[in-house]
Amino acid sequence: MRRHLLPIGLFGLWLVCLIGWVGSLLIAVSSPSVTCELAPASSIYGTGDWSWIPPGLNCTYRLGEEGRVTVPPPASQLAVAFLLLAWPVSMALLLRSRRHASKV
Repeated sequence: MRRHLLPIGLFGLWLVCLIGWVGSLLIAVSSPSVTCELAPASSIYGTGDWSWIPPGLNCTYRLGEEGRVTVPPPASQLAVAFLLLAWPVSMALLLRSRRHASKV
């Protein structure tokens, strides 16, 4: 029984991290007027468009008559997505090797 607590705990931790990350992306998408402020307290808001790589919002700001600035989502979002995908794979391999070692 005790042997099963580690995988359950690690799966729970992964699930909490996944829900938190997806929740932060959903908040950004649902309220781009809040998340696309050029600088804190600047009152310059842009429009947000979804980006798949890296996942998040591309914020576009109109500056002046013809000027536009587009700010992509941080590249760290791609690293978070990779880690959230690699985590269950690594855990499955670890658990498989532990089962194999216990049979020998």
